[in-house]
Amino acid sequence: MWEPIAPPARPGGTSGLETAADALVELLAALARRQHEHRSVTASRLTSVTSSGLLPADLQQMAVYYLAKAHRDLGQSAASRQGMQLVADGGPPRPRARRGLVHLARLAGDFPTAYDTAQTLGWAGRQHRVEGDIYWPHGDMNRAAAAYTAARDQAEQHSVAGERATSQAQRALVLAFTDPDTADDELHLAEQLLTGLDLRATSFTLRIAALVRDAGTLRGLEAARALLSRDPRGWHHRGRSRPRTRPRLPPRRPRRSRRGPRRHRQAARPCPDRRLRLLRRYRPLHGRPAFDRVPRQLARRP
Repeated sequence: MWEPIAPPARPGGTSGLETAADALVELLAALARRQHEHRSVTASRLTSVTSSGLLPADLQQMAVYYLAKAHRDLGQSAASRQGMQLVADGGPPRPRARRGLVHLARLAGDFPTAYDTAQTLGWAGRQHRVEGDIYWPHGDMNRAAAAYTAARDQAEQHSVAGERATSQAQRALVLAFTDPDTADDELHLAEQLLTGLDLRATSFTLRIAALVRDAGTLRGLEAARALLSRDPRGWHHRGRSRPRTRPRLPPRRPRRSRRGPRRHRQAARPCPDRRLRLLRRYRPLHGRPAFDRVPRQLARRP
């Protein structure tokens, strides 16, 4: 029931948070709009909620957690780590906050800390999927695929459709690098699991996995061949309206300045025999009859 909430206007035009109900409405509205607004707007709204001190402890922890996620998306790692650590020490979102600390450590390049923390997450912290996120950037594709498989099966046991689709999409992405044939079936299964769900990031993962699967394979070559069959000239002729039909001719002699002495212009003229050989060679290429001798008007041309 994450529907946008539009509270009625307060009397007197006041816009501040005065009661716990005002803070709760603002929290739910910010969370409902976080996928449709810039993260800076979400961070500003959640900051006003957390600084008001009107919410109970459990709801305050939830506001701090989503504020830390917004800081992470904005690249503010220090503020995000501080908020995640505050929630990880206690509160209902503790497993998710610990998972957020793993992602922050991974983004910072501290993979030993990320790996050690991931071993303590359990199902609530999505341990297997986090392990796969650590394995595959290091090229350990087999362990990553196994971790994503375990995460998918575990999500199916707990009847969590979103987690199941996300884990399957990550598994398809990993296999697209190593086994494109198997990735076909995995992508098809991920598309089926994603049906009816609104997971935008997971749908992007599927599109990337499809591109990786086709890169360098026979399917990708067939797509390129089909493109060339529609336009045999290739990509470098895209800007031309029609192919060139003129045959290749030898490069023209550089035009000499007419201001020089007359003896230079006389020396630049080719001999009649050579001109006759050139005319006999290249006139048939243009569909014209060859000359038996050089015409007078052509023999006098420089």
